Formats: sequence, C-alpha cells, structure tokens
Amino acid sequence: MRYGFLTIAAIASFASGSALWAQSGLIARYSHWEQRLRERVNEELSYPEAANGAAGDVLVGFRVGADGEPAQVTIRQSSGNPIFDQAAIRLVSHLGRLGPIPTADPQVGDIVLKLSYGDPSSTAVQSIQLGIADHREQLANDRRDRAIISHSTRVAQNH
Repeated sequence: MRYGFLTIAAIASFASGSALWAQSGLIARYSHWEQRLRERVNEELSYPEAANGAAGDVLVGFRVGADGEPAQVTIRQSSGNPIFDQAAIRLVSHLGRLGPIPTADPQVGDIVLKLSYGDPSSTAVQSIQLGIADHREQLANDRRDRAIISHSTRVAQNH
C-alpha cells in the first residue's frame, strides 16, 4: 500500500526579526497553528488509487483567506502526474477553516505545502531530512530574533 507525506515547505514573507514577533509569543502560536495544519493535512492525505503505483511530489500553494479558509489554491510545482496535482488541489481546498496565520505582519498569508505521493521507503527519508533542515532553520531564526530583541532593548535603554 502506498501513502502520502507532508512537508510544509515555506511560509512566504515572514517578518522574522520583528521585536513584536518574539515579544508577543507569536512564535509559540505559530508553532501551534502549523502543527494543527500538519495534523489536518495528514488526516486527509492519501494515495490516489488511480495513480497505479506512481510516485511524485507536488508543491501546492494557497493563501489563508480572511475567513481562515484556504483560498487561491494553485500548483507551484507539478508532480508531472495530473492525478497527484488534482489530489493536492482537492485536499487543500477541502481543509476547512485554518484560522489566520499568527504573525506580526498582516500581509503574510502564503503557504506552500510539499505533498509527496508514493512508496514510503523512498520518500520517508527525504521527508525526515527536510524536517531536520526545517528544524535547524527555525532554531537559527529563533537565535537571530533573540539577538535582534536584545540589541533593540539595549538601544532603547541607552536612549
């Protein structure tokens, strides 16, 4: 039996480095929001029977609308297999209310998901490696945010 895998590949235009971001606890709220998104997608993600054993990765993008639901769902990078591309669009379109993305920048709203369809033995390692890279990037962003906050606080105290 074949399965699907999810990777949240990008959240575009984050206002990383913003003092408001770190000070208001948005990092924790965003992490919780992202985890809910992962759970919802993983509940719905399944291998399309019509794909007959093929494998492929789809990058599907969308915006979170004012009502908190996915809007403007598009294929950012095709798998090369229309069955996977259509399944990805259908999955995202039916996620329901996600709520607004917790961010200090109201312009942020673009999400890109990497949905991998195929044999778990070939895609699981790639998904784990990408997850590790995402975690390392998040740690680096957190360190940078703390350094900016620390510098901003010192500058404010000196004035």
